[in-house]
Amino acid sequence: MDEIIQGILKINLFENSDSTSSEEESDDSKLKLKNKKMIEADKVNEYISALKLPDCIKDLPKYNGNKHTLHEFLENVQEIASVCGNVLPKTFLRAIRNKIVDDADEVLTMYGTPLDWNKIKENLTTHYADKRNETSLIRDLHQLYQGTETIENFFSKVIDIQSTLINHIKITEKN
Repeated sequence: MDEIIQGILKINLFENSDSTSSEEESDDSKLKLKNKKMIEADKVNEYISALKLPDCIKDLPKYNGNKHTLHEFLENVQEIASVCGNVLPKTFLRAIRNKIVDDADEVLTMYGTPLDWNKIKENLTTHYADKRNETSLIRDLHQLYQGTETIENFFSKVIDIQSTLINHIKITEKN
C-alpha cells in the first residue's frame, strides 16, 4: 500500500513538472526541474517511512491490567525504548499507549497520565504491582496450608504468590 502511494506521488510530481514546463525551456532546465521533483519525492518517501511503526511495536502484546503480566509488558516496552536510545517518538508512544486496554486503560485515564513512558510505567506499577514487599511474600508462601482445599486450589494459591514474588523481584531489580 505504501509503495503504491509513493509511486503515485512520484508519477504526479513528474506529470506536474511536464505540464508546467513549456516547450521553449531547454533540456537542461527540464532536467533540473525533474531532479528537484525527484528530491521532493524522496523527502516525501522519507517522511512516510518515518511514520511507519516498527514490527516490535506492532507485535507488542496488549496489557489489560493483569498483575502477573505487568513485568513482561514493562520489559518489552523498555527493550523498544533502549533500541530508540531511551527516547520514544510520540508516534511510538501513541501506539504503545493504544496497547494498554481495558482496566489498565481506565486507570491511566483516571490518573490523567500524559503521553510520557516514565509516567505511564510509574502509574501502571503504582496501581498493579503488588504492595507487599519481598519478605511479606516469602512469609505468605511459607504460611500456606492446604488443609481441606483441593490440590488444584492449593497449587493455584502457591503459583499466584510465587508469580507475584518473581514479578516483584524483577520490577524492583529494574528500579
